[in-house]
Amino acid sequence: MDYKLHDTTNPYLERVRSHKEPYSTEILAKEIIVYPNVMSPKYDWSSRFHIENMPNQKDKEFLEIGCGSGVLSLFAAFQGARRIVAVDINPNAIENTKANLQKYNFQNFEAFESDVFEKVRGKFDTITFAAPYHGNKPKDILEYGVSDPEYRALRIFLKEAKNFLKENGQIVLGFSNTGDLDLLNTLFIENKLHVKNFKEEENNGWEARLYILEPIKFYSKKQEYIYDDDYFWFKKYKKEILSGKVLKVGYGLGFASYFIRLFNKDISNLDIVINPDSLNGNEVKIYDGKTIPFLEKSFDTVICTYTLHHAETPESLFAELYRVSKSKVIVIEETYKNFFQKLQLAFFCWFTNWRAGQKVSITWGSYLSSGGFIGLFITKKLSVMYHENASRRSYLVELVIGKKQD
Repeated sequence: MDYKLHDTTNPYLERVRSHKEPYSTEILAKEIIVYPNVMSPKYDWSSRFHIENMPNQKDKEFLEIGCGSGVLSLFAAFQGARRIVAVDINPNAIENTKANLQKYNFQNFEAFESDVFEKVRGKFDTITFAAPYHGNKPKDILEYGVSDPEYRALRIFLKEAKNFLKENGQIVLGFSNTGDLDLLNTLFIENKLHVKNFKEEENNGWEARLYILEPIKFYSKKQEYIYDDDYFWFKKYKKEILSGKVLKVGYGLGFASYFIRLFNKDISNLDIVINPDSLNGNEVKIYDGKTIPFLEKSFDTVICTYTLHHAETPESLFAELYRVSKSKVIVIEETYKNFFQKLQLAFFCWFTNWRAGQKVSITWGSYLSSGGFIGLFITKKLSVMYHENASRRSYLVELVIGKKQD
């Protein structure tokens, strides 16, 4: 992708480059020393936003990647962090960070050059990175503070951070709406990171974002298998859920709904029961599995994954999906072509849900043949925009995206 700087970034860099000697600025009533050729909080309000929304670091072991002038490490020290490690690829930033921590007589810190986690050792309660927002190639060492070529450092950070995180530790990531948010959300999914909390603030024509992340906990291999499978299919229908109101029927462990919410916050979720292992189970509305409790055409897109065969009558549930949809109906369903495939399908459906800790009913008469599944869309006169199937053992998993005709 052809990345470039946001139109507010070059004026910022010009101000930073205008300084040839160390100077002082103030953040939250604390004097901060800033060295030349180091990203300056004097001209960037996002440092204050990051500090105000960062979890308290009292008695924590704290790691800052890309420390710059060291303001995040400094405020972690003010909060009472037990141990602080700050790294950067810019040697000027390392000396600047040392100067700020030493100014306030802190001794419990290390600051050294490291390309992301290259020279880092040990594990931490909190790992933070105010990541460069832009993916273009930087002109010099200073510009690496705002430019990360093809988001190389961000990719490494999100891939490796969990290896340096203590049990129940948190990752705190700063980013902006001026960066590649599609890539960022994709990296969250691919690295199996859960956005536990999210803050945003707009100022001076752009928006700063702060993500509190934690590794997703899988309580069995089957749960991780379901995650990977949900992501496999999500990539197929992703472009259909980027805008408009979305209803997800059948929440399960919540993985597919989590993926959708990262790209479109206007999503509602229904299920007949909440699995205690599910992500964000508080987002689920319980219903009877028969009548969807919304008015006709309430949603632009309705999506139902691995759920029709749990209904007493899949045809009736499909009719409900159709009723509340304004435009598109997306369904993923396991299907069969003969009796032996149906037998194997029913067994592995029960086995997978049992191993994953999902308590769901198995209704023999609700399993659909491949032809019967497609017939649901034909009966409702939905035009099939996309159809794909994947072989699982002997049976099939099919994705159909149907659109209502005008």
